[in-house]
Amino acid sequence: MMKSMPRLLISTMIAGLLLFTSACKEKQDNLQLGSIKITDGANQSALPGHEFENEVFLELMSKPGTSLLGGKAKPDPVPNRKVNIVQDQNGDLEILNPKLVSDAGGVVSFKVKAGKTIGDKYLRIIPEGSDIRQEIRFIVGAEIHGTNQEGHAGKALEKPLSVKLVNQDGTPAKGVPVYFSVSDSPERKNTASVSPKTVKTDADGIAKTEIKLGKDTGKYTFGVEVADPEQNYFIRNHKIQIIGSGNRAGISMVIGS
Repeated sequence: MMKSMPRLLISTMIAGLLLFTSACKEKQDNLQLGSIKITDGANQSALPGHEFENEVFLELMSKPGTSLLGGKAKPDPVPNRKVNIVQDQNGDLEILNPKLVSDAGGVVSFKVKAGKTIGDKYLRIIPEGSDIRQEIRFIVGAEIHGTNQEGHAGKALEKPLSVKLVNQDGTPAKGVPVYFSVSDSPERKNTASVSPKTVKTDADGIAKTEIKLGKDTGKYTFGVEVADPEQNYFIRNHKIQIIGSGNRAGISMVIGS
C-alpha cells in the first residue's frame, strides 16, 4: 500500500500537468487578436535598390482579458498566427527573409529592400482571422545625415542636418525644395530654430540646415518634408526628435507622424 502511494501521486501530477498544458494550448489557440504593435523598423529611409538598415519587428497581442479579481488583465502574446503583407498595386518594395508566423512571444520579423520608385511607400500588415490592420511606412530615394549627434541645450549642433535625394535611376535629384521646421518644443515660447528653413538640393542632391536647440531641457521635434510638383517628388513630414539636457542633447530619428 505504501509503495503504491508514490506511483499514484506521480500519476496524478503527470495527469495534472498534461491537463494544464492542454488548457494553455487551448487558450493560446483561442486568443483573439487585439492589437499590432510595431516595435522596430518603421519609417526608415533608403536609396532605390538598397536594403533598409533595420529589421522590422511586430508584436501581435490579444485583447485584454479579465483577471481573477474581475479587473482587466494584461494582453497576452498571440503565437502561431500567420501574417500577410500587402502593398499598393504600384508598390515595389521587396520582403526579405520573412518569418510571417508569430513566435511564442507573438513576434513577427522581416527585412525590406527598396524598389526603384521614389517617395513614401507603405506595407499593410494583415493577420489571418482578424479585421485588425496596420500600415508601415518606408521612404525610398532619401538619405538623412547628421542625426547621430550630441549637442549642448541652447546651442547649435556641431554638424548640419542634411538630406540627400536621388532619382529613380540613382542620380542626384537637383533643385528639389526641402522644407525644415521646428515641430514641437518643451518651451512655452519656442527658442529652437532651423536655418535656413527652405533649401533646394544642390548638384549632388543634398540640402542642409543648421539646428539650434532651445534653452529648456526636454524633447524637441524637427520636421523634414519634400514637396515638388514639378519633379513629382513628395516625402511626407519626416520627424527628428532631440532630447535636450542641461549639459548635452541626444538626437534620434523618428520618421513620420
